[in-house]
Amino acid sequence: MSAFKNILKMADEQFIHGQIMSQLNLDFLSEKERIELLDRMNDVINQRVLLRIFEQIGNRKQDVFTEVLEKGSDDELNIFIQNNAPNFLDILQEEIMAVKKDLIAQVSRSK
Repeated sequence: MSAFKNILKMADEQFIHGQIMSQLNLDFLSEKERIELLDRMNDVINQRVLLRIFEQIGNRKQDVFTEVLEKGSDDELNIFIQNNAPNFLDILQEEIMAVKKDLIAQVSRSK
C-alpha cells in the first residue's frame, strides 16, 4: 500500500468485509486466505476511492488532500472528506460494488 492513510478507516471495514465475504460465498477459504484476500480488496477499494476523490476535488485541493493523507490525523482526514467529498459514502459503496462484481466474475471464470 502507498504512504497514504487507509481511507477505509473512515468506513466500517468489518461491514465491508462481511458484505463481500457473505455474498461471494468464500467460506471455503482458510482464515489465512480470507485475510489475504480482504487485505488485497481493501487496497484496491482504497486506491479506487482515493482516485475518485482526487478527480472530484480538482487540482487546487489535491496538494492539500495529499498532505492530509500523508501527514494529517484521522480527524483532519475526516474533516477534509466531509468538506470536499460529501458523497464519500456513495463513492465507497460504488467502489465496493465494483470490486465485488469483479471478484464474482473472477470466481465464476475459475469454476
